[in-house]
Amino acid sequence: MKREWLDLALPKNHDDALSRPDAEYWVIAMEKELKAFDAMGVMQHDLTNQEIHDLGLGGKSAVPLMCVFDLKISPSGEYEKHKARIVLCGHKGFMVKGVHYTDTFAAAPDVTVSRTLQALACGLGWERRTYDVSTAYLQADATSDEDRIPLIYPKGMAKYDYRGNELRGVLISNLYGHPAAGARWAKTRDTWILDFFNNEETSRGWRVYQCHSDPCLFVFDSPDHVTSLVLIYVDYWYRYCTVPGGYQLAYVY
Repeated sequence: MKREWLDLALPKNHDDALSRPDAEYWVIAMEKELKAFDAMGVMQHDLTNQEIHDLGLGGKSAVPLMCVFDLKISPSGEYEKHKARIVLCGHKGFMVKGVHYTDTFAAAPDVTVSRTLQALACGLGWERRTYDVSTAYLQADATSDEDRIPLIYPKGMAKYDYRGNELRGVLISNLYGHPAAGARWAKTRDTWILDFFNNEETSRGWRVYQCHSDPCLFVFDSPDHVTSLVLIYVDYWYRYCTVPGGYQLAYVY
């Protein structure tokens, strides 16, 4: 049966997902995403238009949410799991700079730096590892009150009050699809790295330095003076250790 799922077109929306033979797996995937929302305090739920107005958000147009569905496939082409992500429709048709958001810049790794690290790793036999931060954008620091946005629930997931009026949500943290999501996550990520690994109470003897010429490159020194170079692209960490079998950075935290 799982092999047959790979041949099906991906669902276009919530209702489409529930009409398919693998509906129960899409439900599990959506519930997992919503639990992550609640655990990380991404949004307030089920607010009336009056409550939105009382929060001072009456002058902001509500921005729709949508469900994006995918099947995760292994490198060998085998089915792994159903995946659902709730994202903000953050394009210009719904969001206006200066009204819904401000800064959007987030640094990306320099391609020359990436190629140089790859060449050094191959030539000198450095150990290479990769890490992926789960639900990274949702872990960004909460936005200010001025950045809160009224939300429209995804198609098929709308909620109503006893009078039949559609209820809204309010974005109080970071979310995929937001024009400023990458900038907020990068700021949270970099601040945490520098604070955690340079604090005597939490670092366990580690130290870290951020490169000035490429702010996506970090140099970690372990308690045993083993150096690791970590190049970060959004939520993917590419680690190069100068000593094979050296410290596993992920174990520290």
